[in-house]
Amino acid sequence: MTVDLPLDLLQRSPQEGARLVVLQRLAAAATAAGRLADPADAEALHDFRVGVRRTRSALRAYRPVLDDAVSKKLRRRLRDLMASTNADRDREVQIAWLEAQLPRLQPAGRRGARWLADSLRGDDPDAPARTARRAAAEFVRLERALRRRLSSLRIELAVEPGAEPSARPTFGTQTGELVAAHGAELRATLAEVHETSDEAAAHAARIAAKRLRYLLEPLRELRPEAADLVDRLRELQDLLGELHDAHVLGATLADALAAAAAERARARAATALAAGSEAARGLGRRGSPASGALALADLLRARQTELFARVDEVWLGGRGDAFLRQVERFADRLAAGTKEEG
Repeated sequence: MTVDLPLDLLQRSPQEGARLVVLQRLAAAATAAGRLADPADAEALHDFRVGVRRTRSALRAYRPVLDDAVSKKLRRRLRDLMASTNADRDREVQIAWLEAQLPRLQPAGRRGARWLADSLRGDDPDAPARTARRAAAEFVRLERALRRRLSSLRIELAVEPGAEPSARPTFGTQTGELVAAHGAELRATLAEVHETSDEAAAHAARIAAKRLRYLLEPLRELRPEAADLVDRLRELQDLLGELHDAHVLGATLADALAAAAAERARARAATALAAGSEAARGLGRRGSPASGALALADLLRARQTELFARVDEVWLGGRGDAFLRQVERFADRLAAGTKEEG
């Protein structure tokens, strides 16, 4: 099922426009959810998560005009559904990255990469598929409830005899105000990113870029200038997303190495008690998969440095100001109901 946005979307009321956008997002997520049952569809989980994120982002942005239709309980269920797939998606991304690095690594590094990938897969290879099936089943119930609540709109008219009709806000004017607010949030979060170790600030900037991009995406067919903004935001989001993934994988690697070190220490202690200290010294020498994982740490640090340099070159230290002013001008035109000249 698809939902096409009307060409006069920006002239509709905020309540109607917001519902149409959310219903479009919901339909796209439902299409992706139907693919989760196919284990051969490697992109199904990613596309489903993107669809749910876009739906949640629209619900969040237009919350003031949707609260009468979408309860807190429904919002929480959608949030919890998304959270239930976070770990599997992180593992999927991390394993793919590790496997892609194998040709670049020396033998010790390859041992480490395979060891970490096996650790991430765990002992139950069917667990991700079960999680996906549960998520799909829960989404079917949520989608039905949300669609039922968003597909109708009650409007009450109060007309006083002889009164002049007052100007009413439109979906376009409200969206213009939201674009301005989201652009200001992106500016503020980017200003907090100064170096590679600013993980929390970089993640906040990524979220701000994503929310602004999702807000602009439905306007691409209505306002051509929105398409350029969306493309630039996608570039920023992708860079910050890769940087975030590198940070997350670094933390995963550190935890795995700590667990491996603890296991080796327990094994040495057990061997020393059973066979003497000389036998215990042989455990954990060079050639073990965990020792090879240290090569991955160097590779990850180099990757983080490279990604941060690319973000810094275009977006940090005021270098993103020209783009952010472009966002502000577009927001002003939306709020005023005008289009770009020329």
